[in-house]
Amino acid sequence: MLVRRDTGYVLAAVRAFGLALATTALVNATGVPSTLFEAKMTTEASVEQVIQQYRVLLTRNPTHDEKVDLQPDKGRSVLFHDESEGRLFELLLILVNSETTSTTLIVSRGADEEQTQIK
Repeated sequence: MLVRRDTGYVLAAVRAFGLALATTALVNATGVPSTLFEAKMTTEASVEQVIQQYRVLLTRNPTHDEKVDLQPDKGRSVLFHDESEGRLFELLLILVNSETTSTTLIVSRGADEEQTQIK
């Protein structure tokens, strides 16, 4: 699931990998519409290629900040976490948090699968 006020990270991935995506919406506990963007994407690129693309994209510089619509003076934390050890598939998480947004990307691919899944 990807939760973000806008879709900069996902749209950059769509352009980089030629991915397909879908959207959804939700209302928070107070009944106010929250912004939710859920993308279900696939690519023939390996998990390592996808992770490398995001490592480059999420490295702070004016060009990358513009692609993901991030203000230069705003802070952000980025975490890459590999949960693949001991599993029959690759599973990596990318967590991106800023003052007003939270993004979680789940990247996975089974040993017998031809597509990498990004959600």
